[in-house]
Amino acid sequence: MLASIPIPLTAPSIRNEIGDLVLKANTLRDEAWQKEPEAIRQIESLASVKV
Repeated sequence: MLASIPIPLTAPSIRNEIGDLVLKANTLRDEAWQKEPEAIRQIESLASVKV
């Protein structure tokens, strides 16, 4: 039933733009994931400093 619903396709330029944004989002997500442990270490280090 769902297979019988027509889905319009956008222009190739728009599909490419969407694809580029998805790839950029994946790259940025990976970069954030890699930087997170160091950020946590830095915050924990600052929190453990006694004034």
